Amino acid sequence: MSEGGVTGVRHTGVAVRDLDRALRFYRDALGLEVIFEGESESPHLAAVTGQPVRGLRKANVGIPGGPYFELLEWKADDLREGAARPVDWGSGHTCLMVDDIDAVLARLRDHGFPAWVEEATRIPS
Repeated sequence: MSEGGVTGVRHTGVAVRDLDRALRFYRDALGLEVIFEGESESPHLAAVTGQPVRGLRKANVGIPGGPYFELLEWKADDLREGAARPVDWGSGHTCLMVDDIDAVLARLRDHGFPAWVEEATRIPS
């Protein structure tokens, strides 16, 4: 690999409206482990985002030893909705490997998180 090359993935950042609800999804419904949880009012937050940010609540959740999700509940006056359909520009997705997709979908529904579709689509390759 050349000097300055990418060597791996550490985390995916996800801005959330409500950290407690996001934790119910990622921790309780998906079963991911909370690796870190905390708050910050550091002045560097505004410098990093280029926005007038007052503070941040955050949690890192993931599979031990692997990449994690950094869940970010920003404290700012000018927050905007970021909802998009899976086909809209600016949307994204993360692919998780699971051992039983039907059980995962059932657990998500049980925790109040419906899927976009009624049942999983199996892709053979």
